Amino acid sequence: MTYRGFLAELLMAECDDRSRRRSERRIKAAGFPRDKSLRTFDFDANPKHRRGHHPHARQLRMDQDADGTPRNQPGPAGGGARGR
Repeated sequence: MTYRGFLAELLMAECDDRSRRRSERRIKAAGFPRDKSLRTFDFDANPKHRRGHHPHARQLRMDQDADGTPRNQPGPAGGGARGR
């Protein structure tokens, strides 16, 4: 690796680290009650739920409700937010 390549890698690592720390600082400053993520979720607490598995995942579509009715259908043309 050349010296320029080394400096480029070092600069990228520093930029990534600064970005990560900036995000952590902003989250802490926002005063959220606690940090939650799927990484810390205890999947063993409920044996019915397995990591990455949802029993109905293949049946559901993002544009349909659970009963299959479409979501967010557009209203009449020119109706606007108040339906004039």
